[in-house]
Amino acid sequence: MKNQYFGDVRDLFKYDLALHLLERVKRLNRMLFIPMLTPDDGTGHGGKIDWERAKAGSRNRELVDFLRSRVEEGRRDVREIEPFYRERGVEIRIHGDGQGYFSMADRASYFQSLDERMLRSSLVVLDPDIGLEVKDADEKHLMYSEVKQLYRRMGYNSLMMIFQYLPRVNRPTYLYQRTMELKGLTGDQPEHITDNEVVFFFLCKNPALKDEMRAALRDYARTYPQLSIS
Repeated sequence: MKNQYFGDVRDLFKYDLALHLLERVKRLNRMLFIPMLTPDDGTGHGGKIDWERAKAGSRNRELVDFLRSRVEEGRRDVREIEPFYRERGVEIRIHGDGQGYFSMADRASYFQSLDERMLRSSLVVLDPDIGLEVKDADEKHLMYSEVKQLYRRMGYNSLMMIFQYLPRVNRPTYLYQRTMELKGLTGDQPEHITDNEVVFFFLCKNPALKDEMRAALRDYARTYPQLSIS
């Protein structure tokens, strides 16, 4: 992710969905947010701020107003989201405190230094700049090996949420391939929710937790009919 994206409609989807899961899935007691922050690039990316017409999150007026205020005040910084969750009773930790950029050289130590307590009964949100690894993956991608290691470390009552931009390919085929790759890594059949521009994949170990998560995703998709779920 980049700070230049902070507060756009994809952030609205991400942060609203995370809050919805934390409120609806009772086994989740906290949120560990793992931003894979890369430098702003001077492009217009992050300019989609038509929150009222967003495919997801637009009914959360508090979040819309919060993100609007940060964008209008020039405070586009991932660290800004922390007080929003805390004011709503969510225990949240932004790994690395949202400072410093994610790099290929430091990625192993970045993941090794995760707070073990925050991996228990937690919504673990992985936010790479683009998504899961490709052939020539770099700091913008989350490696499958990192997913596998983190899945092993996280608690039985934790839920992993992975951000992914959707490429311009056949969407059903792409989602099926990614789903099968994640299942092969972890042994868990991932669920997903998408607005046909980005997708969030979910992995967990506990079947009862998965049932709660599925119910919460169905409820969320009913609120925003442009979304589809697995």
